[in-house]
Amino acid sequence: MKIEVWSDVYCPFCYIAEARLEKTLAKYQKGDQVELVFRSFELDSSLPVEKSYPARDYLVRKYQLTDEQAQAQLDAITNLAKEEGLDFRFDQAWIPNSRKSHALLHLATEQGLGREMAQLLFQAHFTRGLDLGQDAVLKKLAQELGLGENTVAEALESQTYQKRIEADQEAGLALGIQAVPFFLFDGRFSISGAQAQEVFAEALEKAFGLETEPVSLGSSEMTCGLNGCSI
Repeated sequence: MKIEVWSDVYCPFCYIAEARLEKTLAKYQKGDQVELVFRSFELDSSLPVEKSYPARDYLVRKYQLTDEQAQAQLDAITNLAKEEGLDFRFDQAWIPNSRKSHALLHLATEQGLGREMAQLLFQAHFTRGLDLGQDAVLKKLAQELGLGENTVAEALESQTYQKRIEADQEAGLALGIQAVPFFLFDGRFSISGAQAQEVFAEALEKAFGLETEPVSLGSSEMTCGLNGCSI
């Protein structure tokens, strides 16, 4: 059974939701029969490729927040992440143009490493303070999963992957996706936002069951969209 996940690498709720889904799959009796496929959803394609911004500065600049408002939002998200055992370090996080990260994720997916790469990119951004806007950083991360430097260098500039990223975005918009994370179970059942493990478990039961009527199983305010993140 396939679960398609629309997300962006610097979306905090995407990482939180992915952690909750992984915990649910680990406990689910058919969890090993699930294929996770990560789809691209760029939250801010207007960001320059050559420059990344400190997380708080980005919020202030993008959404006209005060420093205090931006920090309060980051602190609230950090506390939510702690509940899932995730160590968010926004004090050292950089917000990049995520296009090349998505290209790397598509490459890894081709090699059967999409799930591992998604987790590695999230960890690199939120915990390790790595700037995913830098080619050198992406190449080193790829090497951690055994991907060759030359192959990665080609992928970061490949028009083939650029088209796949755009196709993912268009498919998401066609599904009505305005914010991520967004999960599509077996092409039939959808979940929006960083839902509780119980909601993911319900979706798994339905996807493995006999129900065929497409339905949305829940929407959480814990999402990031084109106009920012909601808590």
